[in-house]
Amino acid sequence: MLPARLKSKFSDVVESLKEAKGRIKCVKPENAHLTLRFLGYPGESKLKEVEAVIERAAEGTRPFRISLEGVGVFPSRSRPRVIWVGVRTGARSLYSLQEKIEQGLNALGFVREKRPYHAHITLGRVKSLPADADLEGWLRLNADVEVGETEVSGVTLMESCLKREGPEYTVLRDVAF
Repeated sequence: MLPARLKSKFSDVVESLKEAKGRIKCVKPENAHLTLRFLGYPGESKLKEVEAVIERAAEGTRPFRISLEGVGVFPSRSRPRVIWVGVRTGARSLYSLQEKIEQGLNALGFVREKRPYHAHITLGRVKSLPADADLEGWLRLNADVEVGETEVSGVTLMESCLKREGPEYTVLRDVAF
């Protein structure tokens, strides 16, 4: 989750998405997070093993700083579905941590993600882009937006429960570096 001091800037960037005039489901600032690996539902029996993988990855990791800057979309500008803010400073440390976790999960039988990992925080999900929408213009205007810097000092294992109002997150385990 984002520290309080970054939530305001994140909220400003999300609010500016309205300028794009698309039907976009925006992320609430209190739900903004950086995902290292989505697990689906691994089942209770696997959770302790997943926690052990995270603990091993954290053992050799020191706290590091990241900067949240620039925006983009997945899967492509011609078919945007997810709008995100990226990670610049600290990306290598983040990728290294993610790879340690990925390798550990792979050893537990989790299938490796086919797409390469791209460190980001989701701003919103595109539902539709009407004729008067200008997401491309918004992306150009916000290409160098800066949300801010923060220290990464651990990994949080989260459970998400989709509800009508949006996702609800529960912390299952915090593992500090």
